Amino acid sequence: MWRMARRNALINRLAAVETLGATTLIFTDKTGTLTENRMTVRRFWLPAGRYRVEGEGLDLDGAFRREGDGDGEGLGGGEEGSEVSPTEAPALRAALEVGVLCNNAALEAASGEAENGERGDQNGGSGLDATGDPLEVALLVAGAKAGLRRSELLEQAPEEREEAFDRETQMMATFHRLDGRFQVAVKGAGEKVLEAATSLRTADGREELTAELRERWLERNRRMAADGLRVLALAEKETGSAGDDPYRELTFLGLVGLRDPPRREVRPALDACRRAGVRVVMVTGDQPATAAAIAGAVGLVPEDEEACTVVGSDLRSLDSTSEEEREELRRVPIFARVDPAQKLDLIALHQEAGEIVAMTGDGVNDAPALKKADIGIAMGRRGTQVAQEAADMVLRDDAFASIVAAVEQGRVIFGNIRRFVRYLLSCNGSEIMIVAGATAVDAPLPILPLQILFLNLVTDVFPALALAFGEGDKTVMERPPRDPDEPVLARRHWLGIAGYGLLITLSVLAAVVPRDVVARLRRTPGGHGLVPHPRPGPALARLHHARPRIAPAPQRRRAQPLDLGRTGPVRRPAAGRGLPAGARRRPRPARPGQARLGSGARAEPGAVGGRPGPALEEAWVGYPVIRSRYAGWSSTTRPTNGQVGTTFRPCSRA
Repeated sequence: MWRMARRNALINRLAAVETLGATTLIFTDKTGTLTENRMTVRRFWLPAGRYRVEGEGLDLDGAFRREGDGDGEGLGGGEEGSEVSPTEAPALRAALEVGVLCNNAALEAASGEAENGERGDQNGGSGLDATGDPLEVALLVAGAKAGLRRSELLEQAPEEREEAFDRETQMMATFHRLDGRFQVAVKGAGEKVLEAATSLRTADGREELTAELRERWLERNRRMAADGLRVLALAEKETGSAGDDPYRELTFLGLVGLRDPPRREVRPALDACRRAGVRVVMVTGDQPATAAAIAGAVGLVPEDEEACTVVGSDLRSLDSTSEEEREELRRVPIFARVDPAQKLDLIALHQEAGEIVAMTGDGVNDAPALKKADIGIAMGRRGTQVAQEAADMVLRDDAFASIVAAVEQGRVIFGNIRRFVRYLLSCNGSEIMIVAGATAVDAPLPILPLQILFLNLVTDVFPALALAFGEGDKTVMERPPRDPDEPVLARRHWLGIAGYGLLITLSVLAAVVPRDVVARLRRTPGGHGLVPHPRPGPALARLHHARPRIAPAPQRRRAQPLDLGRTGPVRRPAAGRGLPAGARRRPRPARPGQARLGSGARAEPGAVGGRPGPALEEAWVGYPVIRSRYAGWSSTTRPTNGQVGTTFRPCSRA
């Protein structure tokens, strides 16, 4: 998770991490996600003429230069490209005033600005701090380049009423008191403003806006949008009451085009999505021409192909569309002029086809779509609090590349979870099989309980943590998304766990168990082969305690004369001549109170012909060979041919 946070992706719900790795479709906005959301006014197209605005961002150093007349024709000669002062062009000044008045942004001096008026280094050295929508900030900057400050204009024409921007009307209006009447400033989508306008302002005054002129200006709107500009229409009117409808009988002033440069990292991110099997679809509220131009600039659609774009007004409800129409909509890469309600239908359309959908959003109206999507992605910079709370993930930089990085990390995290679960189950399963295998062959436990705890401490903590924090395979984005219905451990993973556990079990048993098993295997009386020795019973335990216990041999010393009823020393038998006269081989007598081994009298039940019974035979397995030396004689006690006997031999002379 901290690795995702370093890539500017904040996860609100942990369950979203698993879904990120299976994402197959991303619905992305255009402004601020595919573009930098750093707008600059670049062009004015007015009935009185066309003008180009110089400067970038918040830089107030920029001139206005004339490009042609209002009909799109060049001026020719030295007039084209010449600098124009807005104070000398009333139509241009009126358009700039409407853009500044119909505005909610603020443009103030930066906190780092010096007292002597020198500009600081903030905001690219512009010395300004901007708050509000970047589009409205760009209009304020354009007005400031012409010397028009909002605060000064509001002193002359105080604002009395505001009609907020609405997605249905796609327009915004403000009422300002001026000389006892109200001046209405309107800005909005080009087609909507032209539809509400009845006249247009030219260099010679007002002119009626006929259907032919309206269609001509709509074509100019499309031409500016095809250049990748975001186009707004400006209009005004005067009224005697602040309660009048602001969108009736408007006077059209012209079009303003704003440049929002595409993000440089979007094209590589889109290429990574294609390799990973993730489709990207643009869903924007901008007009189709602008959306298609940006899509071609960032590589969302091939530049040599015409982008297939569907306008929101052409979308019908899913209940009224056929299956063929649904399939065609699923192949569309760009949707323009889409409202939040239509986003819900698009999500449902692709979810019906089994897609795992990620949806971006920033407004309050986007919250239902963020909830419905499998992964809701809210914008951290320009997104509302409602959208951020409804989303599963929040982007701190609003960049599309952060979405792709989050998908990659989602795949890595899911792979790490699967990897260390397999590791832990293999290790712990092998411990169970080792104990069970040793018990099955009646061998001592190769690993004791305390050793098992130690192994769990060593093998289950640090290696598992290392696997969990792994950075993943570099080719993780070269594979298609996993099946969302696939469990964490599929059949192939369970087979791998069993194989690894069995391999560990056999290795441990082969290294530890044979030393004890070989010593305890015996051949059955019927000659049926080696079988494991059974667990000793009570009779064997009694015989074990009755086993002769030989005291340590005394210090070797010369034999003392033995009185046998006659005088004189006793001759020791010569070496190699066997036992003395009258001596015979017999089992070594047991100590008082101990059982006499080899004796049929104390044989267990089941003895035949003087052979010991089964209990004694069990006792002979591993019975020690006992040797002792005493008074010049050596004795050896060992089990031989089913009996236990003692053999005496004379010791060699010292």
